[in-house]
Amino acid sequence: QSGEITGEGSATTHDILFATGEYDPESTAPLNLTFTRKMAIVKFEITLPESVTATIPQAVSVTGGGLYNNVTLNLADASVRDGELGPVTISTETIRIRDHKLTFYAALCPGQVNGLAVNMLISGTRYVANLGDEKLSEGPMKVITTSNVTKLEYDTSGKVTDERGNAM
Repeated sequence: QSGEITGEGSATTHDILFATGEYDPESTAPLNLTFTRKMAIVKFEITLPESVTATIPQAVSVTGGGLYNNVTLNLADASVRDGELGPVTISTETIRIRDHKLTFYAALCPGQVNGLAVNMLISGTRYVANLGDEKLSEGPMKVITTSNVTKLEYDTSGKVTDERGNAM
């Protein structure tokens, strides 16, 4: 995802709009549809340490238990039919650090996410913003702000797999 709210690859282009309505084949009246969002649109506002002077992050990802990065939805109700759990990568092409604050948007699958975190690589240094447990709901935008950012001494990103390569 681009990290932007609108435009190519943005949070809103990753959103799912689901329509419901009553169809009467005997009626000549127009079909009225009600559209609802099926993804959680989240705005992240992360205040970085004063020592961060870069304006462009090298890498950003959102992680957490129960967070999907790829899903197949049921056509009947847009609920998750199948999915892959894992980090959601945010493109750093258009997001910027301004006044020690990194702000970006993401479309995420609704549900309980335990240990929600934003992992960042900035000027070769890894940081993590631990956001705690979050209930992500479809519909209105959720804003998550934090200044709880920790500098990491080693790389904690990656995917845990068993001996056959299956995600754990």
